[in-house]
Amino acid sequence: MGVLQRTCVLYVDYTDLVLSLSRVPYFDLVAVLNALQEKARQQFYIQEVHIYHHWMLETLRQQLEEEHLACHHVQEAASSIEEAIRIDLECSLASPMVADTYILVSGSNHYPELLTTIQQTYRQVLLWTYNAPSKQQNIPRVWQRIALPTPPARPHWIRSIMLQAIALTTDDRLVDVHTPLAVSKLQIQLMRNSAFRSATDTWITIAMSEHILRPARPARVRSLRGYLLLNYEHRLVQHALELREHIMITLSTLLVNREWVAFNVLERALSTHKQLADDQRTRQSWIEVLIEEKVLIALRVPHPDGQHEVTTLRLNRDHPQALFLQRYQQRNVQRLILGSSLFLERRRTDWQAISQLLRDLTEQIPYIEARATMDAAERQKVIVVDSIPNPRNPLHPVSVAYLNYNHRLVQATVDMRNTLIHESAQLLSQLPRGTVSANTLEEQLSASQEITREEAHFWLSVFLHFEILLAQQPALHTDRAASMLYLNELDPVVADLRKAEHV
Repeated sequence: MGVLQRTCVLYVDYTDLVLSLSRVPYFDLVAVLNALQEKARQQFYIQEVHIYHHWMLETLRQQLEEEHLACHHVQEAASSIEEAIRIDLECSLASPMVADTYILVSGSNHYPELLTTIQQTYRQVLLWTYNAPSKQQNIPRVWQRIALPTPPARPHWIRSIMLQAIALTTDDRLVDVHTPLAVSKLQIQLMRNSAFRSATDTWITIAMSEHILRPARPARVRSLRGYLLLNYEHRLVQHALELREHIMITLSTLLVNREWVAFNVLERALSTHKQLADDQRTRQSWIEVLIEEKVLIALRVPHPDGQHEVTTLRLNRDHPQALFLQRYQQRNVQRLILGSSLFLERRRTDWQAISQLLRDLTEQIPYIEARATMDAAERQKVIVVDSIPNPRNPLHPVSVAYLNYNHRLVQATVDMRNTLIHESAQLLSQLPRGTVSANTLEEQLSASQEITREEAHFWLSVFLHFEILLAQQPALHTDRAASMLYLNELDPVVADLRKAEHV
């Protein structure tokens, strides 16, 4: 008689596995799953393999099911995956076909409660994850690290930029922010991008697991699967849209009186942007992203010295984003008005040094963009530039700017500023702790003033920069949508407005 082989069942948290391995980076999940099954077969007879994920990509699910893997659809929340595993596990433990060993597979999740449940039935339990559990969890006896069957991938761009590229592609393909996009259309578009190609499905899965993309149901379609929307409240998405805007404006400024700009000239110009200042490769990657997105057109031409070729760049005037360029530039003028008006009212003065005004702008936008904004403001007579005697050095007068409060745009911008401060104060006064999430405040301001969420986001970011609003935690280190904000009641502008309300 042959020796009976011990049996096992594998439960795979696919969502967590994808997320964890994407940080390695590693994307051949089928190879990982096959390697794990082979490892299990060396010790056990595999009864079943269950894979849990919020399946949006039928191609990915079909690929796994062709390998005879049972794919279970669960909701987006991580807790729902654990709950789905628990239900199936309890059914298996209670069935006549109960296995000898249960293997939990994930990237970082360690499921201590599930491990305890299995151990209480006196069945063997194994935990296979890529990231080790902490010592406090007291799991090491059953834990084994997942070994990658092939070397890690070398993605075209770093992980955050890959995800931002997905956000930009989705934004370009959406008809509007409320109309869902078919996943198949996003797949086709990303596969045309040399950075994605064969890893397209995995990257879409990562973007959905990170809540950059959200499942959505179009009108007259019952199933959530197969359609998605871009999560415009996600900090990474907002960051991507802002950078695209700034890069376009910077290039547009450089292109004045020129047909093209060299790749390295734009890259150097972007080094004055706070978010891109530290890393040349990041700046280069961002330019490459916009070339792939057809926002920029790249063309190699012979260098004037004839020794080599140079990559030239120009804006794609046929791209939909080009239509918004003037709006982006006008928004920068509003940014200048807001900064100048706050400075003047806080200091109780009627002028601001040009150097100070430029410094305020360059803390928010690249230097070239800031200079162009000041020139535009002067041309539009938003500011009046003059010189006044320098008390410290009479031989060198100070160049100053006077904000033209009679200008229609200045009046409209200051009025909107005051209205939004008032609205924020009203909302915060109704809350017990006097704080509100950035996401909630954006939504409230958008609804009350009938402005777009994008415009509300702009105002909120300016208020945060100039400390009209303060965050309990630094916005750069947390998801901005989750940051808790409160009104800076000590600010002179806020104090004056609040005092006027009670007169």
